[in-house]
Amino acid sequence: MTVKKLAIGMPSNGLCEARTAFSLLSATLSIPNVEILPLLSLGCYVHHNRDRIVNLAVDNNCTHLMFVDSDMLFGADAINRLIAHNVDIVGARYNKKVDGQISTVAGEFTGLKEVPFVPTGFLLINCDVFKKIGKPYFSFEDGAESEDMYFSQKAIANGYKVYCD
Repeated sequence: MTVKKLAIGMPSNGLCEARTAFSLLSATLSIPNVEILPLLSLGCYVHHNRDRIVNLAVDNNCTHLMFVDSDMLFGADAINRLIAHNVDIVGARYNKKVDGQISTVAGEFTGLKEVPFVPTGFLLINCDVFKKIGKPYFSFEDGAESEDMYFSQKAIANGYKVYCD
């Protein structure tokens, strides 16, 4: 499905790094022929913020939702790169917030790869996915380690493939 209307959602506790804002501005200026809807959800519970953003994206007839966490740094072509894969769920790998460089996605690979989990810090999702998997989209239910692990598992259980670049 072609990206026609892209919601860019940022769940936040109220702060956003200046470098994230600059990365986001640079990236959105390079997305051709796509209507962009910025969405912000403030609160202390990230899974509630993500669900609110999904609801807003769906209610505003967005074809896709791009989650960008408030501390992400990325190049101007990063969102376009995810869009170009033309898959329902695709995210980028990045390092965890720990000492050393430990990736959020296990294994060594370059390019696009199907994975059992992808973090939501920089994630593009076709909004049709949400209509099929149902609420809640993000949760810590069912013993999920994180809200994004919950989403990946739920999407896969509903027949979707999850990719990482």
